[in-house]
Amino acid sequence: MHGIGLRDTGVRVRVDGVEYPLMKAGAYAGSRAIGRLLDRDGRIERRIGEYRIR
Repeated sequence: MHGIGLRDTGVRVRVDGVEYPLMKAGAYAGSRAIGRLLDRDGRIERRIGEYRIR
């Protein structure tokens, strides 16, 4: 995400057959910006456990 410092959590998830690294914001302000973006786009929150690759 442009302008938001992200860091890898070391967790991998699979969504719709595609594997992704799970990223998180490096700072609280970035976390809030991501939350606003997801709210604006009407994205559905999902439980990580349902998609986590073990």
